[in-house]
Amino acid sequence: MATATLMSVPAARGLFARAVLQSGAASNVLTTAQAAQVSEQLTARLGVAATRDAVAAVPVDQLVAPSRRAHPSAAVAETMHSTWVRFAASGDPGWPPGTTARLADKLTIVR
Repeated sequence: MATATLMSVPAARGLFARAVLQSGAASNVLTTAQAAQVSEQLTARLGVAATRDAVAAVPVDQLVAPSRRAHPSAAVAETMHSTWVRFAASGDPGWPPGTTARLADKLTIVR
């Protein structure tokens, strides 16, 4: 998804020569009207004005908390994403080499 999104953002033009989409599609890209609706809902939950400066002033933990409450699986996705990013950047999957540990064993399911 991130690759597909970057491919669609004009500001990212020229940052990469080629890209391969291995999974997902751009089906989660929102229209301007949908993005406005999501923004209105988010700022209402945060209790801030629907302006760029107001949202930018919100601490990150507080900013993502509404999505975790709305979608508990987001915490699982975030854990998987951060593990993948760490692995892609450093080669470290988060457990010792040669073990049978799995990412699924490290996840905490939020209900």
